[in-house]
Parts: sequence; C-alpha cells; structure tokens
Amino acid sequence: MFNQHRYYKITWKLILVKSQKEREKMKLRDHHFRDYEKKFVEVSNSGNVLSKMGEEDVKEPFIGYMYVDNNRGVTLRLLGNTENEVHEKYLKEKISVAGYDLIEDFDIEIIQEEIPSLEIIRKHTDKHYGEAHIEKVRDRIEIDNLRSRAYPDDVEIVIPYKEGYVEKMWVRSYDYILKENIYIFSLLKDSCYDESLKKGELIACKYFKKNNAEALIFFGKVEAL
Repeated sequence: MFNQHRYYKITWKLILVKSQKEREKMKLRDHHFRDYEKKFVEVSNSGNVLSKMGEEDVKEPFIGYMYVDNNRGVTLRLLGNTENEVHEKYLKEKISVAGYDLIEDFDIEIIQEEIPSLEIIRKHTDKHYGEAHIEKVRDRIEIDNLRSRAYPDDVEIVIPYKEGYVEKMWVRSYDYILKENIYIFSLLKDSCYDESLKKGELIACKYFKKNNAEALIFFGKVEAL
C-alpha cells in the first residue's frame, strides 16, 4: 500500500533541496519586516538562543513562523526541525516564541512554497494576534521610514508647539481612517510638555512629505475630533 506519510516527508525534503538556490540567506536584521511577515522561514546560525529558550531538542536548520505582535513586535514562533518532519509538539502542544532582540542575528531563508500541514499555525496566529484596525496601519507603506525596526507597529511622530519647538514621541499603531487620511495611535508615554497627553491615550496624526523630509504630525486627541 502507498505510504502517504512517507511520501509527504520525502516531498518536503525535495522541496527544500530544489528551492535552495531560489532563496537567499540573509540576517534577519537585513530584511524589511514586510519580507518575512506572515511567512515561514528556515533558520540557521542561531547561536545559543535555543538553549536559552530551553529548546535543546531542536537542531539547525529549523523552521519558524514570523509575525508581528502589536505589543512584542517582530516575533518568531519555533516550529521544530526540517529533518524528516516538523516536531509535532510545537504544532499542537507548545508555543515557543522569541522576540527581535534574540533573533536579529539569525540567518533566515524565506520559504515561498505552500506548506499545507502548517497552515494551522498561520490561522492560529491570525486569530490571536491579528486585529484588522491595527493591520490597516501596518499595511501603510508610506510611513515605513518612521517605524521601529523591532516594533513595526511603533512609529515616531512630531508634536509642534506654538512656541516654536517640537516634541518627538514614539506611539503605537491603533487605526487608520482612509477617507480623512488620518492615523490613530496610542501614546507609549506621557508628553514631556503637554500635561493633557498621557500614556495610553489615543491621538490623531497626519502624514506629510516634502522633498526628502517626512513626518507624522500630531493633530489632536481623538476625543476632540
């Protein structure tokens, strides 16, 4: 009788070998987050990170799934080894993740092929970490230069004051209103100059670009719109 499970394992190995030349190995930090977001990757050169995570049973190369967590930033979910098959426990029993500070030096190869057996991971991540209103901001390419590399949902804004000075602040993505071209962010800390702007409050900003200069300019608190 034809062994379907055996066939799948062999096919998976062949896919990796066949596509080796098609994928370029680069440090994760050298990629833009759009390159790897919601993608499966093959990881090597992980140093002692796996042992720090208590995952000594995983050997290189291993598979991971990359996504952006609104609070944790760029995140890698560990999915086990590419040898023979993915570790079953990392699919059904254990969720092991690492943030940007641990993984930025990893060598990654983005897997372009579809992996049907791993689609459950993508669906789980979308369900628990995907928020449509936040992803509307994440999808806006025009503000990419203002984003944090490790936390793509965090961007730098400018608050102008009538006295002639400005305050730069980091804020977290919350929503985007297409009709008015307005970005909604939450403050990550209190303003140094305006006592009415407190951490966690929602604010509105607009994007402006002139020549080589660009900025997200504060327009007011959302409650005042």
